[in-house]
Amino acid sequence: MIDLEGPGAFTLRESWWHGQVQPGKAKLVQQQLFKQNSYLFWLAVPDPEAQVYLDLYDESGQIVETEKITYSEGKYVLSMLVQPQATGFYYIRIGLDKSAKSQQDWALIYAYK
Repeated sequence: MIDLEGPGAFTLRESWWHGQVQPGKAKLVQQQLFKQNSYLFWLAVPDPEAQVYLDLYDESGQIVETEKITYSEGKYVLSMLVQPQATGFYYIRIGLDKSAKSQQDWALIYAYK
C-alpha cells in the first residue's frame, strides 16, 4: 500500500491525456515510470453510470499490481495508486464496459512523489 500521508506531497504533472473510448473498447497511454517514485492517476468521464476501467501493464504486457480508489460524488472518477518495482515504460489501459450506452470522453492526469 502506498502511503498518501507520508513525507512529501504528490506533485501534479502538467501533462495530461484525453480522448474518446467506445463501449467494449480500450485505449492505451504509454508513460515512463521510475522505481523510486509513487504515482497517483485519475481518470474521469462525464457519465456517472459509465463503467470504466483503469489498469497498468509493464513493458512485457504483464498487469502491474495497483491500488484502486473510486469516488461516489459528481462525475465519474477512478484513481489508481502504483509504486513500480522497476523503471521503464508502462501502459495505462483505459477501458469502457460494453454495457455502456454511448462512447465516453475521458481525461487522465497524474501526480508523483
